[in-house]
Amino acid sequence: MSSSEGTGKTPARLPLARIKRIVKQDQDIAMISTAAVQTLSAAVQVFVGHFTEQALFEARSNGRTRLTYADFAGAVAHQDELDFLSSIVPQTMSYAQIKQKRDQVGFDEPADAEPFEPQPEEQEPEGPEEGTE
Repeated sequence: MSSSEGTGKTPARLPLARIKRIVKQDQDIAMISTAAVQTLSAAVQVFVGHFTEQALFEARSNGRTRLTYADFAGAVAHQDELDFLSSIVPQTMSYAQIKQKRDQVGFDEPADAEPFEPQPEEQEPEGPEEGTE
């Protein structure tokens, strides 16, 4: 049961003009019919609904009902059909996890690498802006 079935509200619709504009960014597509845009809109809504349901499942398995980025990333990590999103929605990692992974790989700085030293920023002289007098 979707959230709009019991409330009497109609589900939010994606703006067809925006979908058409996104599709037309592909230089190989000169025109797209209204029926094709409506079909694409419906498919996107189904996909977003499915992705959100999978993220909600992740949140509930952690005892929460509020969705976070980590829930969407977890859905991508645990659902094979969402694997194509892994480069767009990567898992979050703590600093300790990053350090541990780096140590396992054996990442070392090159011997000839110079340590990073931030350069002082040039200070603009204080005073009235040009043309404001």
